[in-house]
Amino acid sequence: MCRFNEKLVKKYSPSCMTKFGRIEELQSSMKRQVIPAFQKPTDPTNPNHDPVYFRSMVIYYCCFLRAQEITNSFILSFNAQLLLACILIARSAQEITAWIYVVRKKLADALDNSSWRSINNLFDKFLVGSKIFDVEDHKGRRKKIKPFGSGEVIAEMRKIIPEWGKDYDFFNEIIHFNHGGQAYYQRLVGDDLMTFDIPKTLRYDVAEHMLDCITLMLEGVLHEKGFFSSTRFPQRLIK
Repeated sequence: MCRFNEKLVKKYSPSCMTKFGRIEELQSSMKRQVIPAFQKPTDPTNPNHDPVYFRSMVIYYCCFLRAQEITNSFILSFNAQLLLACILIARSAQEITAWIYVVRKKLADALDNSSWRSINNLFDKFLVGSKIFDVEDHKGRRKKIKPFGSGEVIAEMRKIIPEWGKDYDFFNEIIHFNHGGQAYYQRLVGDDLMTFDIPKTLRYDVAEHMLDCITLMLEGVLHEKGFFSSTRFPQRLIK
């Protein structure tokens, strides 16, 4: 497990220091979890072969491991004070947070109200949707399934947490090479001279926003385990 550089952490504000500690605490909690093996489904009436439970666990543990990798990558980049890398990773954390939340919302609604065909199509979209890879349908035909787009989950999260959207826009402003992306390299010297360099330290306010994104992702992924591990093939569809 990666840890923040203690000497570096002490240079930041008390509120940032609390967030560094919270991230390491959540990271330790994830590290202690043992990921089990799951039986591939063959009989939806058998609890050990439930296709809904199996596919829900695929969704959850892929998010779980992606969150771990994002966190480790963020800590390594932060310790090296690589601002652009940190912002890219923090934005990825935001997208995972939004993705697992919106998937949970759509899946819960489908399990309560939709046909098995609609539920299965939704799982296909979540799990094998791709702009690149083909999948084989039940008749052996190769086809592409439209993926669950990031734009959809981002739009949903903006409605729920407006501040989340502001952070996402701020990070995009630096990542995209418009004014924010170019201003990142510009430095004023006195009143009328400009020079250029790569920032060597992270501003406290920027760091705090990034730490919030990593924390929200870890808390969200850990929280959603309860839902995904409780999903089952709907009894109302078993004849």
